[in-house]
Amino acid sequence: MRIEKLLVDSNVLLRLSDLSSPQHPICRQAMLECIRKGIPLTVCTQILIEFWSVSTRPLDVNGLNRTMDDTYQSCLDILNFALFLPEPEDIFDRWLDLVHRYEVRGKQVHDARLVAFA
Repeated sequence: MRIEKLLVDSNVLLRLSDLSSPQHPICRQAMLECIRKGIPLTVCTQILIEFWSVSTRPLDVNGLNRTMDDTYQSCLDILNFALFLPEPEDIFDRWLDLVHRYEVRGKQVHDARLVAFA
């Protein structure tokens, strides 16, 4: 099976930007392997919003406590190695169908939106 594109989750990007994270090496290796295999890495609006939120959030609430300038630069860096994909016009309809059909609740509605996007 050939992977045409890979939507990179914000959690992977956050671990890549946090050199002290225990998951940093595995996320880095996974990204390098995708690049080596020619798998296009992609991001969307929601991924970058989630990245910004956690990156700038204080440490005591599961954030990285990074500055606005550092976070901004990280977003630019991400856009240098990952293709930005615009959202389809019908993303809301897709999302609403998914959360209703699968009874998605709580924080998982955000991930359902990424499924609707993909």
